[in-house]
Amino acid sequence: ISERYTTARNTSNLKSSPRTNLSASDVLTAAGMAAQEHEDALLLWGIAYQGKSSDVYRLVEVLSKRLDGYMTKANVKGDRRSIAMECIAWHLYGTCQPCGGRGLEMIPGTPMQSDTVCRHCNGSGKVPLPRGDAHTWLTAYMGRINGHAAGKLMDKLALDMDLR
Repeated sequence: ISERYTTARNTSNLKSSPRTNLSASDVLTAAGMAAQEHEDALLLWGIAYQGKSSDVYRLVEVLSKRLDGYMTKANVKGDRRSIAMECIAWHLYGTCQPCGGRGLEMIPGTPMQSDTVCRHCNGSGKVPLPRGDAHTWLTAYMGRINGHAAGKLMDKLALDMDLR
């Protein structure tokens, strides 16, 4: 889905044909329909898959508000904007560099992976999450909205293709 969405967002050809179900215009239409329920996820996708850095501040504000509810209820202290920025950075750029996000160590001097779990990320493919309950909650929230929106987008495309 991320590849289809990235391609659709960056194309100059939005021609639609009755013979296709996965044209750029189909994917963007389905994404727009999914955005009605998951606007936060589409903001995140715009930054991650299109590189729209202009939306980063808008996403920081949206996630700060979501985080405010959790932090108030759980009586957690911290700067909501800083936590939101750290979690966005971790989500977008938190790939473990030694293993390239694959979770396995590379065999020295070759482009091949070994069977050994990466000791830097313990096989997760990501750098350690920033500290704190608020960071954990927000990154889990970001993963949930991303998954829900991708699922909705795939459902809408599947209905168009009569795969259901």
